[in-house]
Amino acid sequence: MKRVSGLHQSTPAELKAQLEAERAGEPFLLYRDPSEGQAIVPLAAGSVTVGRGEGCDVCLAWDGDVSRVHAELERKGGVWTVSDDGLSRNGTYVNGERVSGRRRLRDGDSVRFGATVVRFREPSPGYTGETRLAGDAPPEARVSEAQKRVLVALCRPFAGGSPYATPATNQAIVALAATRVTVGRGAGCDVCLAWDDDVSRVHAELDRVGGVWTVSDDGLSRNGTYVNGDRVSGRRRLRDGDSVRFGATVVRFREPTAANTGETRLAGDAPPEARVSAAQKRVLVALCRPFADGSPYATPATNQAIADQLFLSVDAVKTHMRALFDKFDIGDVPQNQKRAKLVERAFQSGAIAPKDLV
Repeated sequence: MKRVSGLHQSTPAELKAQLEAERAGEPFLLYRDPSEGQAIVPLAAGSVTVGRGEGCDVCLAWDGDVSRVHAELERKGGVWTVSDDGLSRNGTYVNGERVSGRRRLRDGDSVRFGATVVRFREPSPGYTGETRLAGDAPPEARVSEAQKRVLVALCRPFAGGSPYATPATNQAIVALAATRVTVGRGAGCDVCLAWDDDVSRVHAELDRVGGVWTVSDDGLSRNGTYVNGDRVSGRRRLRDGDSVRFGATVVRFREPTAANTGETRLAGDAPPEARVSAAQKRVLVALCRPFADGSPYATPATNQAIADQLFLSVDAVKTHMRALFDKFDIGDVPQNQKRAKLVERAFQSGAIAPKDLV
């Protein structure tokens, strides 16, 4: 089994170098090369590529599990993120969890590219308060009866679903003039929700893509972004009247004069069981079976593995897979991400449940 190159006991000289990097107050990466020497890479640019290729900003040429261009670190709205987006063959992991889309990095995070573990350090990122994790304790255990009455009075303005309601009961209208709008608690965000502790410094982005507005979180926030009660995974198109929740703040999206281009049929309009045949369901179960134990390192079953399980030809499996990609609206997903996206949507829609994999 290949050994993962991690972070070991530091020598006094290495500790001194780490302290100097921390005192500089700028984010940096910390890892070890094949000779077990310590490497410190300051993150000076706004975008840093990681890979085995010589042209990468962080070159891990010795690691055969790393792709030529494996991942990208990017500074967005004052915070650092890592994204793989299908660049690598073996994936990128943050604290043991495989990155899907974009993932925000926090001081001390362990990031694995191939067999190489890199520590992300951000010793003084300009503190604006740590995002409180939603639901840390049952509210009843945290407030008294008197406090509950005050809370009810404070929240009453939200009873009518007021758009962009705030605790001060003031309505705000923000025109979406630019093609990209950041939402968060940080002062640098275009829509600043500074009062809401459930909102991250940079929480989400609204983008105008091909004439329509979309919202994406991509791991920027700690507590997630919700559209009409559904948590956003990846990018979500917005329609006139949609209710978007960032933390505890509800925002109403309005597009009153949007040209009618016809509604695209939503893939999940019908129950999943009504949209897949019994044969396709068996293929889906076999595809998702590697995820039965909840391992973060699991990957979808290959066509050959599915064929072996179900006693089908590989061509028959490919035919079923193409039909499933169609049914779950995965046509625009990059080829090397389609299988993982199908697994994700199968679980999200309820077409596959954990009990199916037993």
